[in-house]
Amino acid sequence: MTAKLRKDVDSISEKTGIPLKSCLRQYDNIRRIYKEVDEKEGKVAHNIQRYYGLSSSLCQQYAAIIYIIDNRLGVASRKLPNLPYAGLIKCVVIIMSVSQLSY
Repeated sequence: MTAKLRKDVDSISEKTGIPLKSCLRQYDNIRRIYKEVDEKEGKVAHNIQRYYGLSSSLCQQYAAIIYIIDNRLGVASRKLPNLPYAGLIKCVVIIMSVSQLSY
């Protein structure tokens, strides 16, 4: 979660058609959650739910995003442009369950 990535939010907004303000809010939410649960004991999704009181489904999505960030998965590659967000999250959740890490 770098400052350079925050600068790239403009291009993300343009490519996705999502308003810039919404993209910035989502980026800030992910960064805030990442800082809170990074290096905490226990499963990331459970920690997110405990600290923020979000639904388990949303916590699982945030945990998947944090997994992508931590493991530097190349999800912006040319091979994945047609994979919808829900499909990507589902794949990452499966990888997380197989890897049996604390996500």
